[in-house]
Amino acid sequence: MIDFTKVVNTQQIELFAKYKVLLMAEINNSAIKMEITDKEIDDYNLDRAKKSLSERDSYLVSINSKYIGIIQISIKESICATQQVVYLHTLYIEERYRKQGIGRQIIDFILTLYDKPIECECWYEMEAFSFYQSLGFRCIRATFYSDQNCMSENRK
Repeated sequence: MIDFTKVVNTQQIELFAKYKVLLMAEINNSAIKMEITDKEIDDYNLDRAKKSLSERDSYLVSINSKYIGIIQISIKESICATQQVVYLHTLYIEERYRKQGIGRQIIDFILTLYDKPIECECWYEMEAFSFYQSLGFRCIRATFYSDQNCMSENRK
């Protein structure tokens, strides 16, 4: 059974921060594979993860009383519609628990809790992109990057 625990005490804050740093390391690895250096992600640490807790609703995700991941959400104006949405800042599940329907249960939890559409971002061609698409999310915005080497190679 999947459960969600709102992060409130010191022990939960420490565990949440560790998971958030693991997520940022995964994002950084994806950036590196694309030969991109993202200083903001590269320098991410436990203190920055803890600071993010004051701005968002943060939950530990558990199965049978074992913590396996985190989510972090807030209510904000949509970037594509004139309404408020739940913005999913963070969704991280330990790798061994992925592809078991847990992500879908997390999205269902968020939709039930807030009864609003969900928006999120997916960086650096991460595996999560296909996860969100499988749930019916639509890609509404993409950021493209070109350095001098890319431009030179494409002009040949």
